[in-house]
Amino acid sequence: MIHIGNRIREVQTENAITGAELARRLNTSPQQVSRWRSQKDLKMGTLEEICKALEIALDDFLDE
Repeated sequence: MIHIGNRIREVQTENAITGAELARRLNTSPQQVSRWRSQKDLKMGTLEEICKALEIALDDFLDE
């Protein structure tokens, strides 16, 4: 099982997307993005929105 927060961080790094930029794309605060990156799991709807903002398919995100 993957750690969702770590995976968010990995995809951000791979795509050179800062926490502030991800927050802007999701219309939320950088603090919220930071909280998500510390989570082991998230609600599917939240994860789908994050994947859209990171421009990665959910399947690819979960496939590591």
